[in-house]
Amino acid sequence: MKIKEAAKQSGLTVRAIRLYQDAELIHPETYLHNGRKYTEYSAADVERLKIIAQLRGAMFSIAQIKTISDSPERTEEVFESYRTELNAEFGRLKELVSRVNDIDASLRRDGGYPDGGRNPAFASALV
Repeated sequence: MKIKEAAKQSGLTVRAIRLYQDAELIHPETYLHNGRKYTEYSAADVERLKIIAQLRGAMFSIAQIKTISDSPERTEEVFESYRTELNAEFGRLKELVSRVNDIDASLRRDGGYPDGGRNPAFASALV
């Protein structure tokens, strides 16, 4: 099938498919006809694209997906490492939410937001 059909079946854009092809995450069949290069995508390519889309939807990097693709025995390692990164980021985000809550509480305790939050001078002083 052509790239547009592969895009339709996989739910990805043509641009994304080309990106994954350039990153060597998929290896569709290519051939020359009348001096022009053509690419044919198989049902297996589309299934692989769907898996790539799931991983990208979970914010896996192309490098992580490439590692999984090139070295399937490292899949568990990649997932564990990524899970560790996500947990660390989660901790940083929780800390950030706590800081925002502290600032909000402090402003409210000290008389609220200046001019009900409508004071442009207050906003510009922050910039």
